[in-house]
Amino acid sequence: MAFPAYQSHFGSIVRIKEKWEEFLDECGSVALQEQGPDHKALCKDKYLHKTVVNWRGYIAEAEDNWYPKRSFQLYAVKIYLRMLPTDRAPLSDLTLTLDSETAENLYEVLLSLTKGSEISFDAKMILLEDKIKVFAVLDMKKEAGFMKIPGFVYDDYHDLQLDEPSFGS
Repeated sequence: MAFPAYQSHFGSIVRIKEKWEEFLDECGSVALQEQGPDHKALCKDKYLHKTVVNWRGYIAEAEDNWYPKRSFQLYAVKIYLRMLPTDRAPLSDLTLTLDSETAENLYEVLLSLTKGSEISFDAKMILLEDKIKVFAVLDMKKEAGFMKIPGFVYDDYHDLQLDEPSFGS
């Protein structure tokens, strides 16, 4: 599967086999805060600009900034996820971004999502800080699971809450 938009903006795709639970133990918010800057550098070396495969999470909220008739947009859609186990309850654990090309390719998937929907995704980590983890989506699927998410889930990037995400128009 080719991903030209993110390949050109974020470099080549290097897939890693680590699962969310391993990442959380090694580089979750608590580990990063307790272990200090040297440990953070090790986490960045291991995960930053690498692509995680088949991670699963639940939609906590979403921002739709996509205007299909405009030219390419790097951050057309942002999805805030709750992972299991959670890293920062009641906050979202990580942020997924979709460029406009990826959003168009995954349009039917996006339309099927609501708050609490379970998704699986392949995504490249583009930002890793103590409390902020941002991934660029390469592929995403809606799964059968569902989780009731509280009405207000704030995170460090965003203060607007959506009870039922709406994608596209």
